[in-house]
Amino acid sequence: MFIRKLFCFALMMLFLAIASNSYAGGDVFKPGSEPDGFRGIKWGADIGTLHNMEFIGTDPDNPNTKVYERKGDIKELGAAKLNSISYAFWNGKFCIATVLTTREVDYDNLKNVCFEKFGKGVQNNQFMENYIWFGDKARMSLKYNEISKIGNLTIFSTDITNRIISQQDRKNNEGATNGF
Repeated sequence: MFIRKLFCFALMMLFLAIASNSYAGGDVFKPGSEPDGFRGIKWGADIGTLHNMEFIGTDPDNPNTKVYERKGDIKELGAAKLNSISYAFWNGKFCIATVLTTREVDYDNLKNVCFEKFGKGVQNNQFMENYIWFGDKARMSLKYNEISKIGNLTIFSTDITNRIISQQDRKNNEGATNGF
């Protein structure tokens, strides 16, 4: 399960980095709904200031990103039963929350909660369960895989995600300049 979470995390980072560069429509969150964190943890919060956080691993694609679960987290959101909730910290700062479901009914309930709270987002392909939201503080993706039956809600800090991408771009530029 841990590897699947990290794989989803890495794919979502790539997807949102590409999508954010190509989307020019502005805010798609319902007015006043853009998240400034998740479940009481604000974007940029230092892991050292939080209690009941249990380390579950490091992102293999970004060793500066550590992933945690919070002991005692209620694994429900509305009527959706959640399989897992994880919190990622880049350089010790909270940047990503990921929620997974493993049943279609739970994904449908999670989607309904998201639409109620944030609006419908953008669905680029009407035949795929994949919705995205962009804002000044947060980016969000909600998707469902009909084969694996896994629903995935990922909420990112816009600021920290942009810093991660900038750092990766710098490393790539250094590699292009000095690596050949």
